[in-house]
Amino acid sequence: LKQYAKATKTFQKVYLEEAYQQLSKTLQLKIAIAEAMIWYSRQAYDVVQMKVSSIKSQFKQLLQKPSMIADNAMVQLLTYLTQPNKSSKWQDYIQAVLQEDSENQVLSYKEWLKDEQLLPSEVS
Repeated sequence: LKQYAKATKTFQKVYLEEAYQQLSKTLQLKIAIAEAMIWYSRQAYDVVQMKVSSIKSQFKQLLQKPSMIADNAMVQLLTYLTQPNKSSKWQDYIQAVLQEDSENQVLSYKEWLKDEQLLPSEVS
């Protein structure tokens, strides 16, 4: 676990696979968010900012759907976490992620937030 260097190399291979292009846009989005989360865990905030910018442009319409609230909130949270002058608004994004994240998701944002020690103490 926490083999971030290996994971980031694997993502690059995944993006080159023909099968990746055939995945649903929703799954492609979750893969992109997972990669940004790993870069955040590696403390490569400049890379996170680049990935988030790409996610926002590539998946703009998808992120606006009501069913994508947790994913959109996670993208916004990653944006705020990588900014030097964080406002308190990032806590609102954590709450939005927690309200919409379910155990049936492919990617558990709550577990990642817990691992990164970003959850409010009453939630952990």
